[in-house]
Amino acid sequence: MEILIVDDDAICRKLLRAMLQTENHAVVEAADGAEALKILQRRKPDAVISDILMPTMDGYRLCYEIRTSKKLKDLPFIAYSATYTSPSDEQAALHLGADKFIRKPAPLEVIVEALRELKTKPRPRPARRAPLEELKGMKEYSEALVRKLEEKNAELEQRVDERTAQLAAANKELEAFSYSVAHDLRAPLRAMDGFSSIVLQQHAAQLPPEAQHQLYLIRDNAQQMGHMIDDLLAFSRLGRQPLQRRPVEPREIVREALAHLGQAPDNERPRISVGDLRSCHADPALLKQVYVNLISNAIKYTSKCEAAHIEIGCLGGNGAPTYFVRDNGVGFDMKYAGKLFGVFQRLHRAEEYEGTGVGLAIVRRVVHRHGGRVWAEAEAGRGATFYFTLENRR
Repeated sequence: MEILIVDDDAICRKLLRAMLQTENHAVVEAADGAEALKILQRRKPDAVISDILMPTMDGYRLCYEIRTSKKLKDLPFIAYSATYTSPSDEQAALHLGADKFIRKPAPLEVIVEALRELKTKPRPRPARRAPLEELKGMKEYSEALVRKLEEKNAELEQRVDERTAQLAAANKELEAFSYSVAHDLRAPLRAMDGFSSIVLQQHAAQLPPEAQHQLYLIRDNAQQMGHMIDDLLAFSRLGRQPLQRRPVEPREIVREALAHLGQAPDNERPRISVGDLRSCHADPALLKQVYVNLISNAIKYTSKCEAAHIEIGCLGGNGAPTYFVRDNGVGFDMKYAGKLFGVFQRLHRAEEYEGTGVGLAIVRRVVHRHGGRVWAEAEAGRGATFYFTLENRR
């Protein structure tokens, strides 16, 4: 026998094909009811085994189309489903014209016996179904679909509730971890820094230069680790901090960021120019953090330039604004741009430029939480420009 298997799950089709081929049946496959009908227009197999829940055209509709076709109305049809499994689902399939209803997964002998029975004892069918009978079948079909949608909706709501509970638990664990980091890890770092400082202050004269150097290294690394912990905690808090959106003037935010960094627009080194910045809808505190991080980066990477220049501006015309911070500093090779916004990712050696590698990760998280995107363009030795957008809610 040649069997047409109709199922949107490729693995289910492959498994059923293998089972049927052990019984020397030829197999044709279709991924949904619409594809199956196209195949049936070209060739007529000996039977159809069809899943019910499929995209484009489901198994119920395929069965109905086969039964209302003059050419295909006598084609044996087996409904084979793991989703539609209730007695009413079975009744709907049989009313629409299915010859057999088998629940997945079924042993090979059950499927083979059903095919054998349909071949030797075809199910009798009326020459033409009465309009009321067709109407009843379609009514059962519609009821089955509605029932299954309701079941799936209930399952989805339950999953959402479960995921929400899991997320709440994960947030509590994260808060507990943050507390542990803030207190348990900082204490030994403070001790390392403090005792190293005491030894240097009180016993430096008795120590050889190499020992003094090593103690300074201990202090520097303890302080660096402390800064990394602070930045990591700030990065972690950004994911939980609610957005307080309101209309803001980015130029005022930039002024506050420059004041925070001890800079002024009329600085000579670095020279900082601030252009027109279109108003937007954002969290002012978080937007300030974006500008603080981007401007401090620009200051750091122009520190070795004779004529350091930082430009803060906006593009976009009548469309959504694109804000930028541009500098003429050390820049970077664009082939490493994918690493820019990762946590603890650095494109320059710590000995050359200080930092923890978290600042740009914070920028990306803030921008993404606003529904925007951030990217950079640069050339090694010729500076860099960081662009970002915010979701336009105006």
